[in-house]
Amino acid sequence: MNEEKNPGIPAIPEEDLPDSIHIRDFPAELATAGIEPEEEPEILARRDLNQVIHSMLTVGLVTTTVVLLLGFALSIIYRQPLAEKASGFSEILPGLRRGDPESFLDLGLLLLIATPILRVIGSLIEFISKRNWRYTYITSLVLLVLALSMMLGKG
Repeated sequence: MNEEKNPGIPAIPEEDLPDSIHIRDFPAELATAGIEPEEEPEILARRDLNQVIHSMLTVGLVTTTVVLLLGFALSIIYRQPLAEKASGFSEILPGLRRGDPESFLDLGLLLLIATPILRVIGSLIEFISKRNWRYTYITSLVLLVLALSMMLGKG
Protein backbone atom coordinates (compact mmCIF):
# COMPACT_ATOMS: atom_id res chain seq x y z
CA MET A 1 0.00 0.00 0.00
CA ASN A 2 1.05 3.54 -0.53
CA GLU A 3 1.55 5.71 2.56
CA GLU A 4 1.41 8.89 0.50
CA LYS A 5 -2.29 8.37 -0.33
CA ASN A 6 -3.35 7.96 3.32
CA PRO A 7 -0.73 9.67 5.50
CA GLY A 8 -2.67 9.04 8.77
CA ILE A 9 -3.11 5.29 8.18
CA PRO A 10 -0.12 3.00 8.62
CA ALA A 11 0.67 0.80 5.64
CA ILE A 12 0.32 -2.98 5.78
CA PRO A 13 3.02 -4.81 3.85
CA GLU A 14 1.64 -6.68 0.83
CA GLU A 15 3.05 -10.03 2.05
CA ASP A 16 1.02 -9.76 5.31
CA LEU A 17 -2.30 -9.57 3.44
CA PRO A 18 -4.23 -12.83 2.89
CA ASP A 19 -4.80 -14.07 -0.67
CA SER A 20 -8.47 -13.18 -0.47
CA ILE A 21 -10.16 -10.87 1.94
CA HIS A 22 -13.75 -11.63 2.94
CA ILE A 23 -15.71 -8.71 4.24
CA ARG A 24 -18.61 -9.91 6.37
CA ASP A 25 -21.90 -8.13 6.42
CA PHE A 26 -22.43 -8.21 10.17
CA PRO A 27 -24.47 -5.17 11.22
CA ALA A 28 -23.27 -3.25 14.24
CA GLU A 29 -26.62 -3.58 16.02
CA LEU A 30 -26.31 -7.37 15.92
CA ALA A 31 -22.82 -7.22 17.40
CA THR A 32 -23.91 -4.91 20.22
CA ALA A 33 -26.93 -7.13 20.93
CA GLY A 34 -24.60 -10.02 21.77
CA ILE A 35 -25.59 -12.15 18.79
CA GLU A 36 -23.00 -14.69 17.82
CA PRO A 37 -21.72 -14.87 14.22
CA GLU A 38 -23.16 -18.38 13.73
CA GLU A 39 -26.66 -16.96 14.37
CA GLU A 40 -26.22 -14.34 11.69
CA PRO A 41 -27.62 -16.26 8.64
CA GLU A 42 -30.96 -16.90 10.36
CA ILE A 43 -31.33 -13.25 11.35
CA LEU A 44 -30.35 -12.05 7.88
CA ALA A 45 -32.82 -14.53 6.35
CA ARG A 46 -35.58 -13.03 8.53
CA ARG A 47 -34.57 -9.59 7.31
CA ASP A 48 -34.73 -10.82 3.70
CA LEU A 49 -38.21 -12.25 4.26
CA ASN A 50 -39.35 -9.03 5.88
CA GLN A 51 -37.94 -7.05 2.96
CA VAL A 52 -39.77 -9.25 0.44
CA ILE A 53 -43.03 -8.94 2.39
CA HIS A 54 -42.56 -5.19 2.68
CA SER A 55 -41.98 -4.94 -1.07
CA MET A 56 -45.06 -7.06 -1.84
CA LEU A 57 -47.27 -4.93 0.37
CA THR A 58 -45.84 -1.69 -1.03
CA VAL A 59 -46.34 -2.76 -4.66
CA GLY A 60 -49.87 -3.95 -3.85
CA LEU A 61 -50.77 -0.71 -2.12
CA VAL A 62 -49.31 1.51 -4.83
CA THR A 63 -51.01 -0.49 -7.60
CA THR A 64 -54.32 -0.42 -5.76
CA THR A 65 -54.05 3.32 -5.20
CA VAL A 66 -53.27 4.01 -8.88
CA VAL A 67 -56.18 1.86 -10.11
CA LEU A 68 -58.65 3.40 -7.63
CA LEU A 69 -57.54 6.95 -8.46
CA LEU A 70 -57.89 6.16 -12.16
CA GLY A 71 -61.43 4.91 -11.53
CA PHE A 72 -62.33 8.05 -9.58
CA ALA A 73 -60.78 10.29 -12.26
CA LEU A 74 -62.70 8.53 -15.05
CA SER A 75 -65.89 8.85 -13.01
CA ILE A 76 -65.34 12.60 -12.71
CA ILE A 77 -64.40 12.99 -16.39
CA TYR A 78 -67.43 11.01 -17.62
CA ARG A 79 -69.66 12.57 -14.92
CA GLN A 80 -70.92 9.12 -14.15
CA PRO A 81 -72.36 8.35 -10.71
CA LEU A 82 -70.76 5.41 -8.92
CA ALA A 83 -72.67 2.20 -8.36
CA GLU A 84 -73.61 1.18 -4.85
CA LYS A 85 -72.68 -2.46 -5.45
CA ALA A 86 -69.62 -4.00 -7.03
CA SER A 87 -70.06 -5.76 -10.34
CA GLY A 88 -69.30 -9.46 -10.81
CA PHE A 89 -65.92 -10.88 -11.73
CA SER A 90 -67.02 -11.59 -15.29
CA GLU A 91 -67.95 -7.92 -15.84
CA ILE A 92 -64.64 -6.38 -14.71
CA LEU A 93 -62.41 -7.22 -17.70
CA PRO A 94 -64.89 -6.13 -20.40
CA GLY A 95 -65.56 -2.97 -18.36
CA LEU A 96 -61.83 -2.20 -18.20
CA ARG A 97 -61.62 -2.52 -21.97
CA ARG A 98 -64.49 -0.03 -22.33
CA GLY A 99 -62.87 2.36 -19.84
CA ASP A 100 -65.74 1.96 -17.38
CA PRO A 101 -64.89 3.78 -14.10
CA GLU A 102 -66.81 1.25 -12.00
CA SER A 103 -64.68 -1.59 -13.37
CA PHE A 104 -61.50 0.24 -12.36
CA LEU A 105 -62.90 0.76 -8.87
CA ASP A 106 -63.93 -2.91 -8.64
CA LEU A 107 -60.46 -3.99 -9.77
CA GLY A 108 -58.88 -1.66 -7.22
CA LEU A 109 -60.95 -3.21 -4.44
CA LEU A 110 -60.01 -6.71 -5.60
CA LEU A 111 -56.33 -5.75 -5.59
CA LEU A 112 -56.73 -4.30 -2.10
CA ILE A 113 -58.20 -7.60 -0.91
CA ALA A 114 -55.63 -9.70 -2.79
CA THR A 115 -52.54 -7.89 -1.45
CA PRO A 116 -52.52 -9.37 2.08
CA ILE A 117 -53.58 -12.76 0.72
CA LEU A 118 -50.58 -12.76 -1.63
CA ARG A 119 -48.42 -11.76 1.33
CA VAL A 120 -49.60 -14.83 3.25
CA ILE A 121 -49.02 -17.08 0.22
CA GLY A 122 -45.53 -15.63 -0.22
CA SER A 123 -44.74 -16.24 3.45
CA LEU A 124 -46.04 -19.80 3.18
CA ILE A 125 -43.79 -20.52 0.19
CA GLU A 126 -40.81 -19.03 2.03
CA PHE A 127 -41.46 -21.07 5.19
CA ILE A 128 -41.86 -24.28 3.19
CA SER A 129 -38.60 -23.62 1.31
CA LYS A 130 -36.80 -23.01 4.63
CA ARG A 131 -38.43 -26.15 6.10
CA ASN A 132 -39.74 -24.11 9.00
CA TRP A 133 -42.67 -26.38 9.76
CA ARG A 134 -44.03 -24.47 12.76
CA TYR A 135 -44.52 -21.28 10.75
CA THR A 136 -45.66 -23.29 7.73
CA TYR A 137 -48.45 -24.74 9.85
CA ILE A 138 -49.43 -21.35 11.33
CA THR A 139 -49.37 -19.61 7.95
CA SER A 140 -51.42 -22.43 6.39
CA LEU A 141 -53.99 -21.94 9.13
CA VAL A 142 -54.13 -18.19 8.42
CA LEU A 143 -54.57 -18.90 4.70
CA LEU A 144 -57.36 -21.37 5.47
CA VAL A 145 -59.17 -18.78 7.62
CA LEU A 146 -58.85 -16.20 4.84
CA ALA A 147 -60.18 -18.67 2.25
CA LEU A 148 -63.10 -19.68 4.45
CA SER A 149 -63.93 -16.05 5.15
CA MET A 150 -64.07 -15.28 1.44
CA MET A 151 -66.18 -18.34 0.64
CA LEU A 152 -68.63 -17.89 3.48
CA GLY A 153 -68.84 -14.10 3.31
CA LYS A 154 -72.06 -12.57 2.11
CA GLY A 155 -72.37 -9.24 0.47
